[in-house]
Amino acid sequence: MEHNPLDGIVFKPPKDPPIEPYQREHKKKFLAVLDHDWKVAKTPRQRMLAARDKAIVCLFFESGLRLQELADLCLRDIDINEHRVVVRFGKQGKSRLSGFGPQTRKAPWRYLSLRPEGARDGRLWLTEELRPLSKRGIQEIFRRLKRDAGLQHVRGLVHKCRHSFATTLLEHTGDMKACQTLLGHSTLRMT
Repeated sequence: MEHNPLDGIVFKPPKDPPIEPYQREHKKKFLAVLDHDWKVAKTPRQRMLAARDKAIVCLFFESGLRLQELADLCLRDIDINEHRVVVRFGKQGKSRLSGFGPQTRKAPWRYLSLRPEGARDGRLWLTEELRPLSKRGIQEIFRRLKRDAGLQHVRGLVHKCRHSFATTLLEHTGDMKACQTLLGHSTLRMT
């Protein structure tokens, strides 16, 4: 019997390629869809939802928050004047601060000015029925945006915004330690 040189070798399946960040043109397409949503909104509720969606997308791209962290935000967690967000219960229960720029500041300000008072439990993001928006609801917003922007072929969804945030931050500052802190990573290796 012939000896096969491959006997005893275990082949591992290839790893998935890393998730690439959204490109600048992808972000522009998202914003174009969101601006169109705002223009065609006729009722106060439609305007509130259009403003909410833009605020969510802008915060994702400029804050580096995880999906659960963004979904869990309460009204008291966002300070528009100081351009910052408090993450009270991040991964492994850690809290941290993150920020956002002056352009993003306009989006949550508009949303908050249209958000009805008296929503239950103080959660920041509300559905059309004025209930807290879930992680799944946020993912659905991104699925619709990708479809409406013609970006269904682009791999990734919400978590890809964190990659975009980190890439942009590192391109502009080169500061890995700041990136680690803002992303809420426990080690530089993770970053």
